[in-house]
Amino acid sequence: MASNGEGNAMAEAGREGGGPVRRVLVTPQEERFLGLWQDFWWSTGKQVHGQGTLYRLAAHSLSAAEMERWHERQRMAGEEIPRYAPIFRESAASRISRALPGMILGELVGDAVGISAADGAPFGQSSSFAQLTLFSLEALIATRLWADVNGKWADQENLRAAEFFAVLMWGHAQGTAWSEIMSGDRAARFPHPLGWLAARPEMRFRAHPDEAALGAVRDFATRNRASAVAGNDSRSAGVLASSVPLAMWSDAPDRLVALATKNAALTHGAPQAHVSAAALAVVCNALLNEHDLRTAVREAIEAVGALDGAADTVRALETVLTAAEVSTVEEFARTFDGVWTADAVLGVAVHAAMVHGRDFDRAVTESAGVQGDRPATAGVCGALVGIASGVAAIPAARLSPLAVGGVAQELIDDALAEFASANPPRSQEWHDRYDHLRGL
Repeated sequence: MASNGEGNAMAEAGREGGGPVRRVLVTPQEERFLGLWQDFWWSTGKQVHGQGTLYRLAAHSLSAAEMERWHERQRMAGEEIPRYAPIFRESAASRISRALPGMILGELVGDAVGISAADGAPFGQSSSFAQLTLFSLEALIATRLWADVNGKWADQENLRAAEFFAVLMWGHAQGTAWSEIMSGDRAARFPHPLGWLAARPEMRFRAHPDEAALGAVRDFATRNRASAVAGNDSRSAGVLASSVPLAMWSDAPDRLVALATKNAALTHGAPQAHVSAAALAVVCNALLNEHDLRTAVREAIEAVGALDGAADTVRALETVLTAAEVSTVEEFARTFDGVWTADAVLGVAVHAAMVHGRDFDRAVTESAGVQGDRPATAGVCGALVGIASGVAAIPAARLSPLAVGGVAQELIDDALAEFASANPPRSQEWHDRYDHLRGL
């Protein structure tokens, strides 16, 4: 059993999300410094830049005795810095190992079925929706590596920064030159695309790109900074792409909602889109934790019901709970004015998964038959069925033709090594592959 101090640290970290953690023991001097440093940052805020400005603000805000302790801690450089470290849970690792392959490959297969239905193309291609999901998974691995090495498990902005870089990598893969995305001082800090995924030719196939996400990339290229909320009113389904892998990050619904809405705001300005993204993250996490789909939907409704703009998403999910027993996927889809918005795509995907959850192929095929964003609808449906039933539910004949299948499997293996291993890789090769946040 942990001591009171360690138990409090674990409880605090649990509220922040990111899984249970243990507090690494520190010296009494380091404990004093931690309190001083925390008070300092709360008093000055995060918008302060420059060492000289920091020093002047500190000297003005802190007493002489506190300043002496601050300098004392600076002189202690080289000693171990206190941090939070993750606690490995065999049960959680087992659930992730079971669910993740089906989650990602299920989405890719559904997405490919949707492209074929929309364009008549041969089966196997991936749309920009599925590609953005893969970039988001790469960002999660990078964030967990950075958080583990630096002990920053409580900082939501690190995950948001990594997700935004995922959007930029995706935009580059969609055809925007890196020199156009990065300019000024950022070009010197990031002369090349981050990570390995953007360099893979399989990721450069352009199909059904989400215009809101592309707009966010163009806006960043113009202003050289990300917006707190995207300057559009888009409710398009592309906002759902990053929510599927986010289900691995935390088992706390409020934490998932906060993270999903922040990520969604990077590319989509409409609150309704943020709610749909949050609801999908909660549903996927509940399925990962082996709840049935109906229970997962109820948990999502409860988690997002009080958010601004929640009405459409809540209405879609509540209707699914009753309509799944009495209507076909096609009939349910007709209750929307086209299945284009995130709430409609989420509703139809959940409906198809609920009606045909034991038949992966039928679920994604019927969800791809709607009038609307077919790749996104079938992709989300495939992810839901894949999480719930595992990769074994996906017909092998559907997996082999996937153009990004090899890349996806490589990424899945890396994600399992990072999220489902008691000793995740920490070699220089791993850092070269995933240390995206080093320059931020």
